Amino acid sequence: MSSMTYDPDSREMVLVASDIHFRAPIQLWTYDGLAWRQRGVSGGPASPVATIGYDPHTRTLLAIAGDCSGFECRSQTWSWDGDAWRQHRPAQEPDFAYHSMALVPDPISGRLLLVTTTSNSLGPAPMQTWSWDGQDWAVLQLIGHPGADLKIVGATGDHGAVFAFEDVSRDFNTPRLNAWEWTGSAWRTIAP
Repeated sequence: MSSMTYDPDSREMVLVASDIHFRAPIQLWTYDGLAWRQRGVSGGPASPVATIGYDPHTRTLLAIAGDCSGFECRSQTWSWDGDAWRQHRPAQEPDFAYHSMALVPDPISGRLLLVTTTSNSLGPAPMQTWSWDGQDWAVLQLIGHPGADLKIVGATGDHGAVFAFEDVSRDFNTPRLNAWEWTGSAWRTIAP
């Protein structure tokens, strides 16, 4: 599993690579446009790390890692300031998902958004949207259809927009995507 984000303070791309095996060490790399450099990760999260994103409030990178036992994983929220990791203990934690989590900056509120699709004993759930205020998570809105596959969540820049897409195709021959744009407080459908 790998996740990458841009750190505007250091002007570097940051890559976190983790193993699907629980509690395996992660790797953290930075790229300054010329060369990759492996960074120390002592004291930080162990595998798996599902997603990372830049938190504009705390000016740190936020990571969502899984604390796993058997087939159950609980989310852990970590931040990295460029030198050291710190584990947060928010009152609320989003459910952990291996492949369907994305952290993006919300250019409207200035907060970090997490969009995730998780599963429970009843099967896949609709996409959840969470907001990080630097100390705690708040659940905002469900979108999409249970069982659909979250494909891409992305932001178009500091003053741009945030988009989410899900694949609701039933086979490979008839692709069908739903799309939404984030308004700052809710998702607005932009494609049926």
